[in-house]
Amino acid sequence: LPALLIFYLRRYVEEPQVAAETRARAAAAGDRPKIWEIFSGPILKTTLLASLAAAGCQGGYYAITTWVPRFLTTERHLSIVSSTGYLSALIVGSFTGYLVGAWLADRLGRRPLFLIFSLGAIAVIVAYTQIPLSNGMLWVLGFPLGFFASGYFSGMGAFLTELYPTRLRGSGQGFCYNFGRGIGALFPALVGYLSERVGLASAIAIFAAIAYGVFWAAYVPRGAIRVFNRWGDYSYGIYIYAFPLQGLMVWLWGPMGPWTNILLAFPVTLLASI
Repeated sequence: LPALLIFYLRRYVEEPQVAAETRARAAAAGDRPKIWEIFSGPILKTTLLASLAAAGCQGGYYAITTWVPRFLTTERHLSIVSSTGYLSALIVGSFTGYLVGAWLADRLGRRPLFLIFSLGAIAVIVAYTQIPLSNGMLWVLGFPLGFFASGYFSGMGAFLTELYPTRLRGSGQGFCYNFGRGIGALFPALVGYLSERVGLASAIAIFAAIAYGVFWAAYVPRGAIRVFNRWGDYSYGIYIYAFPLQGLMVWLWGPMGPWTNILLAFPVTLLASI
């Protein structure tokens, strides 16, 4: 049924004026955009980074949504029926994340949205899989897991579109997003392969953290650092808050490894330091 909407959109939804005017001028001048233009000149760097970021964000999403049901039945020993409530919390969180992410993309900007949600996704998936939580607490964490693992998608379409000149937007956005989809689709298989060596919980956490780290590194730093610098110098705040917040993580969640502690405490420390 959703595919039938294509016919409605093609017939009744008009092109934006700027796109229609650009196409008309290009047609009058005999200028036809070519797909390989997104791999030439200064646009090449944009294409590479955007493709890398799309691979990271979709790889993290696939790694989580593909394997969390299996994690609940094998690692937490829940039946399929019992795990339904946990997956429902994740789904409701995802839907809420889409709505809030769309609002934040316009309110804060695309890059701050990606910063908040990528760091949030890393922190929650590490807590979800690495800390010995009760089943009740795991159910509660399902909502923020779905929220952070999905919400950034609301800003991706607009962000990819804004990276390219009007004449190349379809080619650029389509290539980057679908290249990321293809690479990201490998992550569930890699999680399964690694789970035979380190366990499913650790494999999910490792590949989700890698994927969201790639997403963050490719998309975020340039714009996000400028935004944070407008709010003040937070380096001293990190120095002040890091140790007590790392201790707080241990007090809340119990004994944990150093990398788990850092991944949990870093997002909270960064926000507290601004």
